[in-house]
Amino acid sequence: MQNFFSSLLFLLFFLSSLPSFSQYNQANIWYFEGGNGINFNTNPPTKTNDNVFSLGRISTICDNNGKLLFYTDGMTVIDKNHKKMKNGENILGHAEHIIVPFPQNKNLYYIFSVNVYDSTRSFYVTEMLRIDTIKFGWNEVEKKRGLYNQKTSSLYYHIVDMSKNNGLGEVIEKNKFLYKKIKVDLVVARHANNKDFWLISHEFMTNKFKVFLINEKGLQKNPIETEMGMKFYDESNIYAHTVRDFKQNTMAISQNFQKIAFYDKTHKKIQVFDFDNENGKITKFVTISIEEHLKLGWGMNLEFSPDGTKLYVLCNRYLMRVNEKEIQKEASATIFQYNLLENDIEKTKKSKGFYHNNPTINRKEDVPIGDFRIAPNGKMYFIKCNRNMIGSISNANNDLDSTKIDKEGLKFEKQNMGDNLPKVAHLLPPFYNPIKLGDLFQREILFETGKYDLKTWHYPILQDIVKFLKENPKTTINIFGHTDNEGNAEANKTLSLQRAKAVESYFMAQQISKNRIISEGFGDTKPLLENSTPENKRKNRRIEFLVK
Repeated sequence: MQNFFSSLLFLLFFLSSLPSFSQYNQANIWYFEGGNGINFNTNPPTKTNDNVFSLGRISTICDNNGKLLFYTDGMTVIDKNHKKMKNGENILGHAEHIIVPFPQNKNLYYIFSVNVYDSTRSFYVTEMLRIDTIKFGWNEVEKKRGLYNQKTSSLYYHIVDMSKNNGLGEVIEKNKFLYKKIKVDLVVARHANNKDFWLISHEFMTNKFKVFLINEKGLQKNPIETEMGMKFYDESNIYAHTVRDFKQNTMAISQNFQKIAFYDKTHKKIQVFDFDNENGKITKFVTISIEEHLKLGWGMNLEFSPDGTKLYVLCNRYLMRVNEKEIQKEASATIFQYNLLENDIEKTKKSKGFYHNNPTINRKEDVPIGDFRIAPNGKMYFIKCNRNMIGSISNANNDLDSTKIDKEGLKFEKQNMGDNLPKVAHLLPPFYNPIKLGDLFQREILFETGKYDLKTWHYPILQDIVKFLKENPKTTINIFGHTDNEGNAEANKTLSLQRAKAVESYFMAQQISKNRIISEGFGDTKPLLENSTPENKRKNRRIEFLVK
């Protein structure tokens, strides 16, 4: 009995030393142009009715409990009460922006933004474009305008201190210039040490990545540069990329931070790069032809599946026909999926048309689908442009035929939501103690009652185990699944094995051989805690690991 209580006390101490599950809640509030929003702190997600202040795409950040801290539309920083934050006006960065926590400092946050001088906003330049259009034709004007916009695009950073102004925050630094002539897309990756971050950007009209390290000392302003892939535009083949064009999600990073994808309009290809999140280098790339995609429309949005094994490409088509009596407009959307685990990625292409509206007469229509982005609950959401509707794709880790598309998942009261989903950094897992051979250990891989599917936040947690197994190829791993005491013993035994097998499948998808993995299910026979409270039951619905 004494040994039992000693073991129980050890397990309780071990459990209490684990990081809080709530650390994955920083992206749990989404806001949209026009004032609508989604709260992912609830299951299923609920619509918000907040008095959102915004003039365009919004980036949000929450605390560890999923409560809103502040947000920005790239021109103004707004506090949790939806009021302008102190010193939060006149921010440069309407084209692209993303918020990143300052490592190991709970009060400081970076806002990274890209500002573009959109020539259409100048009456003088617009008049010159009109004259040039008559003289040279629209294509030449588009080239000039797009080239000008991109050459003037600049990357800035700003710092918010949430300890100021009674916890409402203050912008203590803003409009700090980093570099000019940037391709207007930003993504953030977690460093391999699970503490620091990488800000990943790309120069315009070169094949050069610029990757900035953000560590406990702050932003390191000398970027790591890698020349890889094809140039993203050249002056002989450049068309306008105005603020509207930037709103497409043309750069994406996988949730395991190993892959980056670009939509390369110049060469009519998607470039998929390998990213080393230990040293910030781009190591290799492959290309996917999108000739067929472009026939289906000009809009192109990219996103990875939650486990990083699939790449999704969402294409929009918008046609307008004009005759003497009427204007007919027709819109459709097609989604493509690629399996990144295969050697010839392009041959794995699958497609599904999932939106089409009949020609409409004399209506102001826009492209059917705008932004396309993964959410904290593991679903992939898409927005119907200038409508009050958000759709979703479930089971995105599966082959495309097994995914579930909900075209009209959430409807909002406020109209005209624009075409942008929020720009948020991917989930940010905590730092774990090193894995030791022969020691039973746990990560916060916890399940809902009766469920065995992995969630989005599980994947980055499992990545440090994957890294260890790859660095130690002679090791094997035991995966132990557990349940609470709900249900009968036989069903719990099956459920616990399914949970272990779900983790096994993820490891195999990360190129860990099945021969190195042993999965077992113990049902409710080995609880960490008494199943006396809902919280104790939640902690018992777990996975444990043993590496030998």
